[in-house]
Amino acid sequence: MRRHVTIRPRADQDIDEHLIFLAGESGIDTALRFFDAVQDACERLLKMPEMGAHREDLTSTLPLLRMWPISAFPKYLIFYQPVHSGIDVVRVIYGTRDIPTLFEEEP
Repeated sequence: MRRHVTIRPRADQDIDEHLIFLAGESGIDTALRFFDAVQDACERLLKMPEMGAHREDLTSTLPLLRMWPISAFPKYLIFYQPVHSGIDVVRVIYGTRDIPTLFEEEP
């Protein structure tokens, strides 16, 4: 079975919001570089899913949750879970936000 990246709807929304912000603040080229960097990070995590920092402190409903910075945009963090079929991207959050509160707000 081929392993793959699953991006949850909330993570997809996060990425869209970051793209819009970056395009408005820094231009379309920066937004496109961000999009490419997210894809690169996900592919890297797919190959080595255990390399992110374990973040069990954020939620009891996601006991395998891990966090990884996007290399070219290190203040942006991918929150994901390793799963049998690959990785499940839960959120993509700017690191200075109140991350525990954002996870408390999740349904």
